[in-house]
Amino acid sequence: MFITGFGGFLLALPLALLAGWRARLLPLWPAIAVAVGEVCAQAVPDGFGLLLWALALAAVTYVLMGLEWPLASPAGLEETAPPPAP
Repeated sequence: MFITGFGGFLLALPLALLAGWRARLLPLWPAIAVAVGEVCAQAVPDGFGLLLWALALAAVTYVLMGLEWPLASPAGLEETAPPPAP
């Protein structure tokens, strides 16, 4: 049970980012960076792998911050404008 749980943990974020790339919402490099970061976190000794993992997650955060998230109406059928500034 440990192996299946650990495998799911390792694959969750890269597969979610690949789905975002396939939906043309994200570039491909964040998924690759996360996959390489996860391998480095396990393979590189003395905590340097965890530093690479943190850098990969920071890169993903940067990409997600740059996305333009559409605001949907309560019905979810059409886009609405943001509220006016005071």
